[in-house]
Amino acid sequence: MSTGKTALLALAASLSAAALVFFLAREESSRALSREPGADGRSRVDPIPKPAPPSLAPSSKDEAGPLPKPGSTEPTPAPPSSAAPEEPRAPSDEEIERAERARLVARTKQEQNVFQNAKLVLPRVSPAAGVIGASPGEKALVILVVDPAGKPVTDALLLGKMSGKTFRRRTKDGGKATIEASDLGLETVAPAQVEVLHARFGRQGPVSITPERDPVRIELRSVPTGTVQGKIHGRPGDIPPSPVLTVVTRKGFATRIPASELKKWEPDGSFEAEVVPNAGYRVRASAPGFCPSEWARADVRNGAQATVDLVLVRAATFAGRVTLPQDLADHRRDLPLDIEVESDADKPGGGTRDLTRVLVGWDGAYSVGEVHPGWHRVRATDLLHVGPWASVEVAEGETIRELTLHVDPPGDFILLRGRVIDVEGGVADATIVTLGGVARTKEDGSFLMRLEEGMHSLSVAADGYDRLTYDPTVRIPPRKEGPPRYFVVGLSSSGGDF
Repeated sequence: MSTGKTALLALAASLSAAALVFFLAREESSRALSREPGADGRSRVDPIPKPAPPSLAPSSKDEAGPLPKPGSTEPTPAPPSSAAPEEPRAPSDEEIERAERARLVARTKQEQNVFQNAKLVLPRVSPAAGVIGASPGEKALVILVVDPAGKPVTDALLLGKMSGKTFRRRTKDGGKATIEASDLGLETVAPAQVEVLHARFGRQGPVSITPERDPVRIELRSVPTGTVQGKIHGRPGDIPPSPVLTVVTRKGFATRIPASELKKWEPDGSFEAEVVPNAGYRVRASAPGFCPSEWARADVRNGAQATVDLVLVRAATFAGRVTLPQDLADHRRDLPLDIEVESDADKPGGGTRDLTRVLVGWDGAYSVGEVHPGWHRVRATDLLHVGPWASVEVAEGETIRELTLHVDPPGDFILLRGRVIDVEGGVADATIVTLGGVARTKEDGSFLMRLEEGMHSLSVAADGYDRLTYDPTVRIPPRKEGPPRYFVVGLSSSGGDF
């Protein structure tokens, strides 16, 4: 028995030793899996972490990174850091223009109208005396616009496209308009599509025209009209000679009708003008040596008459010299400056502002005419340079010859950079007006405007385009925030007035 007991005890001891070895080996293996490299490059043994709850566990191997090999001293790749998002990039000038042009194209498509009586007659006629036509291969195209009786139509607006290039031209005295190929970036003239706009004939066209040896003659078709009638006069007995009647639709399209093209013009100032029906014309008269009359409203119905009384006053003139800073005083040729005139400056809130471009000679002499009688503030500027206001009061027909203006060295102004565009490109000679200033666009439609901090509503107008009356707004930030954002205004010509 003693031998059997001894064998059993030995077997039990052997099993206990094997169990102890297995337990120690499993414990060592678990510890090895939890090792991480320490700051000194040696392995550091930490307690085995508890498994994370399912909702907090990494969603993929890529997010958590691979586990280190047992005993490895290579660092564990860190999970991607949650860096702060980058601030949005400010759009460039080109991106701002593209966005405005896209919006303008969409708006123009919505405003397309179907025009009644929009037909043109292109009879084959002999060249009019003194009119030079354009044959294929020549550098210019001459268009002659006449009424149904064959009389020339002055100040008709031609909207056209030639070889993908758009053009806008007004007919001059004699009803002629000339389109130079070089103005459109072309070598020679080519076939074109043309529309004609005029207050008496509405909007007619488009029509295809082809350059030929005879001048292109466009005869407008008669349309139903109403009448604007009344008197154009100054003080009693002072009737202006050869006045011009300006008729503006509610969207800003203007037509200037000289006295020779009025339906009626009498020596006592009585007149009648035929215009297409429109509920919302603005009408005024002008004449050499006179200031334009105030605007009068005329609602013209089909076949009906609207009566207005247009009073003109003799224009005043002021002249003098401009003292210039050193960087402008050394000019070798006539220096272009803008004379900024604020009319009715004595009224609460001030009056209207306008810019008159003058050429200042080497002696600083300047002159500004067609000034309305009253109290004015006047200063000279080229935008970067600006002088203090000078106050002057002028009577009707008065001439002031010694009004001295000063231009100071360049100042630290806040300048608004911008551009006025249509669907094709820049709009030249557009006027931008706000309560704080006035500007005109250059040939490419660009402009600079000096404004104070704050919000400004702008009125934008250009010949042949729908007028924007204090519609676009612009914010001029404080100087510490940097320059104002590049500002783009889109104009369209919907023709909706007709």
